[in-house]
Amino acid sequence: MILPDNYIVETTNSNEAKITFTLQDSLFYLKGHFKAQPILPGVIQLGWAIHFAKELFSISTKNDMPQVKFTQPIMPNDKIVLSVKLNREMNNFTFEYFLENTGKTASSGKVKIND
Repeated sequence: MILPDNYIVETTNSNEAKITFTLQDSLFYLKGHFKAQPILPGVIQLGWAIHFAKELFSISTKNDMPQVKFTQPIMPNDKIVLSVKLNREMNNFTFEYFLENTGKTASSGKVKIND
C-alpha cells in the first residue's frame, strides 16, 4: 500500500495516535478517481486507517466494519489528521479523518479486531 508522503505520527498514549499529513496532488490513488475533481477513494481511507492501527497497536483486524461514514471528500492538498483509537474491551478501533483546512470530519468508523 502506498502511504501518504511526509506523515507525522504522534502517539498520545498506548491506545491513541494521530497521523498528520497533507494529501499530495501527485498521489497515485488520485489518478482516475474523477477527472474534474480528484478525491481520495474511501477504500484507501479504510486501508490507511487499518495499516496505521495494525502498525501502532500490534493488532490484527477482522473483515468487519460495523460503522463507516464518509461525510466530506478528501481532495488534493487537504491537511489531514487521522486519529486512531484502540478499544480492546470492545474488540475494535475507531478512526477519524479530520480536515484541518475546513474544520470538518471527512470520514470515521469502527473496525473489529481479533481477540
